[in-house]
Amino acid sequence: MFIPVELIQKSEKEFPYTQKEVASKEKEITTKSALQLDGEKHFAKRRKMITAASIEGAEEAFERYMGENDLISVNYLLLGYFKSRAVGRIKFFDKKEMKPGVATGFLVSPDLVMTNYHVFPNMNDFSDTQIEFDYEYDVFGREKERVVFELDPAKYFYNNKELDFALIGIKTGDVSGRRTSREMGYLVLNGGLGKAGVGDFATIIQHPEGKLKQVALRENKILDVDKPNSITYSSDTAQGSSGSPVLNDQWQLIALHSAGVPLKDAQGRYLDKDNEIIPEVNKKVDGNRVVWISNTGIRISSIMNKLNSEQIDNALIQYLFSPAYTDSKDLLPLSYPIEWNSQPITNEKMLVKDPAKTVTPAPAGTLQPVQITINIGSGGEVITTGISAGKTESLAPDLLAMEKKLEDEIDFSGCTGFDEYFLGERTPLPRPNAALKKKLAKLIDNPNSYLIKYHHYTTAQHTIRKMPVFSAANVSGLNRYKLDRGSDVWFRDRRIDMDVQLTDSFYELSEMDKGHMTRREDAEWGDTKTFAKNAAIMTCSYTNACPQVPALNRAIFGYKGLWGMLEMQILEKGVKKEDGEEAKICVYNGPFFADSDEVFKGIQIPVDYWKLIVWKNESGKLLSTGFKLSQAKLMSDVEFEKLAFDEIFKEQSCSVKYIEKNTGLDFGVIAKWDTFTSANADEPEKLIIEDFEKMIVDNSK
Repeated sequence: MFIPVELIQKSEKEFPYTQKEVASKEKEITTKSALQLDGEKHFAKRRKMITAASIEGAEEAFERYMGENDLISVNYLLLGYFKSRAVGRIKFFDKKEMKPGVATGFLVSPDLVMTNYHVFPNMNDFSDTQIEFDYEYDVFGREKERVVFELDPAKYFYNNKELDFALIGIKTGDVSGRRTSREMGYLVLNGGLGKAGVGDFATIIQHPEGKLKQVALRENKILDVDKPNSITYSSDTAQGSSGSPVLNDQWQLIALHSAGVPLKDAQGRYLDKDNEIIPEVNKKVDGNRVVWISNTGIRISSIMNKLNSEQIDNALIQYLFSPAYTDSKDLLPLSYPIEWNSQPITNEKMLVKDPAKTVTPAPAGTLQPVQITINIGSGGEVITTGISAGKTESLAPDLLAMEKKLEDEIDFSGCTGFDEYFLGERTPLPRPNAALKKKLAKLIDNPNSYLIKYHHYTTAQHTIRKMPVFSAANVSGLNRYKLDRGSDVWFRDRRIDMDVQLTDSFYELSEMDKGHMTRREDAEWGDTKTFAKNAAIMTCSYTNACPQVPALNRAIFGYKGLWGMLEMQILEKGVKKEDGEEAKICVYNGPFFADSDEVFKGIQIPVDYWKLIVWKNESGKLLSTGFKLSQAKLMSDVEFEKLAFDEIFKEQSCSVKYIEKNTGLDFGVIAKWDTFTSANADEPEKLIIEDFEKMIVDNSK
């Protein structure tokens, strides 16, 4: 989620502490009593609140607040689970930015969802707004079935910039017509004081970066409760998502997670955990990359005071001030989730307050099964999905399910990767320099290696750019199979951290394609057709893709296949072929990463790409030929966030030295085989196909 710089600056003003000062504050907390930290007045309010709300023995809870006992009653875990049910992942489409987004939100009643103002500053700018509950793992480690509700701003909408909160109505029947919002429970907005003290733990339930539900459990310590509208708590490695609830040890809602104080360099630029500069985009920064020195939550008491002062004449808001709306231990079960009855729900059974807003269950429709077969390993797996007749838009979730199934089950055990002796002599994989090597993803089972091996090709993944720095393939020109391509099913590679790989949600509605680095066609060879098909499927790993505009990646304007044509010309016209042997080449591909690359969804998108072909001519001499593909004009006049462009690309030949200089990769001996003839090896030159064909013929002798 992108955070407005204005909001961060507000947090910095209210809590202007450095990392050193925060560490000093944390040390102070360990050396002083709760009474010393909070003062007598707040201490008394805290004790009174614990007595009213604690579902364990009040004395035990108070002892923990005093620092005399760190043990927690076992029912703490069960109550935490109940409370977590009300927290969901908000999904929406931002019509102004022309891209989808995610945040965290939670039910504060069966009719209202709370999140941040900076998530929904103006509901007219958003469409397809939904909240998904149960997007989490069950006790067996399996993803649960999501329960999805549409947000209903026509039912109710209110937001406040100063306190960074928004309340949005929710349709009380889910999209399937089987579930009600009341079943999920809700978190009570208790406007009383005394729910938190300095040194108390703050627990955050969240969907960080839109991922499955997680909890930062008793990790963040409250540093400050003296601000009139906010509390400040220390940061940990699991940053709270925008719109997350912040809770105390009694699982009372104490704050709405907002922003915080970020790590900066000497020039005041925001830094991530690798000390990389986080670029500002439209006066916003990627909150998922920010390193927070401290976090800020908006006090629930301040939010309730604001709602009360507005004297809002609305039954849904008035309910928040009724005696039945409470988190006192005597009436707490009123807000607990209700066990789901699996029987279909009729309108009469739905707990809908406003009859005019009754949700009609989805009409029954015949599901048309669609069978898609994906070969995984030596066998084939049939994935059958149901699509309502005439409802082709429901295919997207099924494709996502297919991607998930593929990444869970694909067999990498037989993958030997790029063969450095494929051409009879060693053609090495490129070696990253020291700076680049630090940014490469390491294999989970082998932290000393960054090489990700598939059938016929190997990649290395950049952890910040979340795309490959190179993809190197062995290509056979003769022993190929013409396979029916069908639809590409993409997958993340479980052998490295999933978080350093892009996903379909990144590409969704972006007008960018998943551009293969190693082409699918280059892998379609092997001893059997089944093996060739599996090899082709493996090219659809997100570790082999970079975001590319359609003019580069698709079959339009003649650009799709031009580099492939260059490969085929070498295979057909320039490669040494002996009896019983195949025409072979080695192909290295990758992006040029530049500091000037524009930003999309927090990721800098490379504009230029390189290809390096290594081949052996008729005389048995090894040769290497490099290419660069770049946009002919700069994108200074383009709104990059909308990606509303189809620029004209130009092909250039370039030296191996040029690729090395601009990538941080060392190709070793391959540079000695370079066919680049220009006097200036530091610059690419225009590629003329006729000249390239002549070069092949001349070098094949």
